[in-house]
Amino acid sequence: MVQLALFQLVGSQVPENSKKVRDAKIKVLGSLKHGTDEERSEWRKLAASLKLISVTKFFVHHSSLEQSEYPKYTPLLAKILEGLVSDSNAEDNICHDEEVIDAANEVVCSIDRDELAKYFSLKSDPEDEEAEKMKKKMETTRDQLAEALYQKGLALAEIESLKVGIIPSDNDYKHGTACVHWNLSISLETGDLSISLETGVPQGEKAPEAAAAEGTKDVDKTDDQSALESTQPDLFEENFKELKKWVDIKSSKYGTLWVVRERRCGRLGTALKVLIDMIQDNGEPPKKKLYELKLSLIDEIGWAHLASYERQWMLVRFPPSLPLF
Repeated sequence: MVQLALFQLVGSQVPENSKKVRDAKIKVLGSLKHGTDEERSEWRKLAASLKLISVTKFFVHHSSLEQSEYPKYTPLLAKILEGLVSDSNAEDNICHDEEVIDAANEVVCSIDRDELAKYFSLKSDPEDEEAEKMKKKMETTRDQLAEALYQKGLALAEIESLKVGIIPSDNDYKHGTACVHWNLSISLETGDLSISLETGVPQGEKAPEAAAAEGTKDVDKTDDQSALESTQPDLFEENFKELKKWVDIKSSKYGTLWVVRERRCGRLGTALKVLIDMIQDNGEPPKKKLYELKLSLIDEIGWAHLASYERQWMLVRFPPSLPLF
């Protein structure tokens, strides 16, 4: 079994009471594949056993300081979250997203955010070697916190989309509705799209006032249900606000969640503008998934002619195969 072989391998290379044992096992955990059901099962068993070892084995064999550290060892929890996120073969998407949320919460809870915020409020001495090591460690912890919040946000949004029918996730975009008008300009050389917003409603739809005058046909919630929902916290918004404290939400690494948020709120045009700014401002060549997200937003808004144009440019930007010569 992979799990047993792993323990034998790292145990034979370093002393059992060394932190290197833990770090070696975490490294191997991150290298395991998730291609088959058997591989995923082995990965889950190993991840669970590492967390169990953190709570039991290290409690017995290590000092009191290490006893309090291992059960919430952030790099281990972050690696488990990374493995769950990379598993794209989940049969039950809601169950998988809930696992991601639980794993992300474990990462967040393992970090002292007050201490982290206090550290970054002060400047470190670049000539102090120990201070630089601490800075690197704190930056890594901040990145792990941000990644956990980011993945939690995507999972929360996708669960909402699967249960309610709203489409906010960057993993599974479907068609929705919008009420926006835009001025457009397109570069024929690059295919880049520039837009500006004008308020309005889609062609063929009635304004909200007219719809209200005719009566709403699709309302299926009682007053009690609406009141209950209004008192429940918006977990996505709370998570989004927490992420904004630590990173630039407009960056290409985390900006997708901002697009998801605007889409979740029904502001499809704003979501498209945010996405276009991400694509244009990014110093590196934009990833294909950003252009796919752009295309899905254009489809949702209902710009069929622009969607067709964008699909043609997708073949230019990301050809299915390169010419032989």
